[in-house]
Amino acid sequence: FHRNFAARIVGTNLEATADILAGDTGRSGTGFWMRRSGNTLRENVVANASFAGVLINSAFSDDLPLPAFRGAIVSEPGESVTLDQNPSGSIENLEVYGRTRTGLWLASPTGNTEHSANLVARGLRIWHTDGSAIEGYRLRGLTIVDSVLLGSNKSIGVTSRPDRETIGIQLFNYETSDVRIVDTRIANHFVGIRTPEASSSRIDSGMLAAPTRIENVELTNFVNIEVPTLKYFQSLYAGKTVEIVDTLFRPVDTSAMLYSPAEQFDIKMVYASARSIPSRDLLSRDVVVVRNFNRVAGDDFQAYYLEQHADFVPPANPMGAGSPAPGMTNQQLWNQFNVALAGSVAPCETTRQGVVGFACAISPSTPIIVGATPRAAPRNLGPVAARPIAASSAAVMAKYR
Repeated sequence: FHRNFAARIVGTNLEATADILAGDTGRSGTGFWMRRSGNTLRENVVANASFAGVLINSAFSDDLPLPAFRGAIVSEPGESVTLDQNPSGSIENLEVYGRTRTGLWLASPTGNTEHSANLVARGLRIWHTDGSAIEGYRLRGLTIVDSVLLGSNKSIGVTSRPDRETIGIQLFNYETSDVRIVDTRIANHFVGIRTPEASSSRIDSGMLAAPTRIENVELTNFVNIEVPTLKYFQSLYAGKTVEIVDTLFRPVDTSAMLYSPAEQFDIKMVYASARSIPSRDLLSRDVVVVRNFNRVAGDDFQAYYLEQHADFVPPANPMGAGSPAPGMTNQQLWNQFNVALAGSVAPCETTRQGVVGFACAISPSTPIIVGATPRAAPRNLGPVAARPIAASSAAVMAKYR
């Protein structure tokens, strides 16, 4: 697809799983809609598509026929093949703008996430969308490079309604691995990058998850990077890792805005709400490593949730993965069971401006422990009586908020 223009596309504003399974898709309101990756898109423009500028939805595509050779008619016997891994393809110099939910919408674009892939989106220019510039589900091998994703500084400055918050890059749950955001500018969104809630392929596939890597990115948003608590999946238990390297964090200029938040954040480690606890894996490794913070050489640290404090009491979680001994602190759980919230007890209580969480210094030679290793088995699974602690979890957290 080369140098096409699409505008004013109206649809259902929904890409539903039921429609995909029924074979009744493509009605969402999209400039360029594709059932699987493998195409090359260059220098296309979309304006005011109600759902997405470009959409690639390869969910449940392993039984879809592909041409067996150039010019093949897939409905003819012997002229098609089926694959559970799609060709990667590429997206180059795409521009999307106007009243659309998202500029680029991806769901399992390269097929089964147990295979390695590398879909490259280069030179994107996505601006003033209503929701996210880029949304991704079940990604394995996506590189976003040399792109500009701009929200409207007027839009984010006129309301405090959460449903009007725009996001530069939204990486959702399900298996997500090896996403790289490089040499890109993201500005004037409420959240610049929301990192994945889960990051793995299935353990039994033998494919380890690679980190989400944010490198040489310039961020100017109310919350520049938001890290949610790990999602629980019964078959995964692989944790997640985010690497932030040579990235520049800037605040939004709110001087001319009707509304602005009380605080702006560079990195926000977001512990699960009480309502979402049952869907969370509270114990597997959940790692955020920052190198050369704000492009200052040697300013390296690992970010921890405030709830990784030694005296925090992780809750039990019968539906997901939580404390094996309710009432025990992180340190007590670590001493007794070799488990703690997000896979470890925070080794420091250092905080720094713009970071919600502990920022514990590391050396440039400190290796990054990728969160793809299953958490260690508890050393002692017998019944344990909780020991009293000096302060309640609420009091511990209030100290740092």
